[in-house]
Amino acid sequence: MRELFFIVIAIVLYKSIFKRDDIYTKSINFLRWIIVCYSVMGLLSYLLLLVFPNEDYALINRATGTYWWSYLLMSTGHLLIPLLLLNKKLGRSIYFLLFLGIMMNIGRLFERFVILTTSLHRDYLPQAWETTENSLIGMFLIIAGNFIFSLFTGLLVATFIVLVFYVIHLYKNRKPTVI
Repeated sequence: MRELFFIVIAIVLYKSIFKRDDIYTKSINFLRWIIVCYSVMGLLSYLLLLVFPNEDYALINRATGTYWWSYLLMSTGHLLIPLLLLNKKLGRSIYFLLFLGIMMNIGRLFERFVILTTSLHRDYLPQAWETTENSLIGMFLIIAGNFIFSLFTGLLVATFIVLVFYVIHLYKNRKPTVI
């Protein structure tokens, strides 16, 4: 879902270049339901973690521990805000989908941040039970590296989608050859 922002941009570019609304509305609706299914599966996977004894401790520790704010941003960004797409008016708005793409990217970045920092900020040996101080440079490098990786993979996916749309357009507008 990192590439959602770039997929929406590719769809907008397709609409502006080829001036076709039928494929545009179908692809927006298809994208909307993929995002909703992804969000519901993510929520179910977090609820499933509560069943296992070791995982429920980690989940509760992450949600209520020292870095609760990052867990809240993570779950809001890529699990709760996408459920707003169930509203038809918001689901058909290209601006909301662009906003959603940004929020889901932020949520994914914070998911990596939560996993790394909550795994490293406490050691499970009794003599090391203290919170470590994370530097701003380390947090910046984690977030910037993830953003750069997401940017390049998203551009790759967006380029591929535009090329697929272009090939479809060429195929539909080809002139029949008479032999």
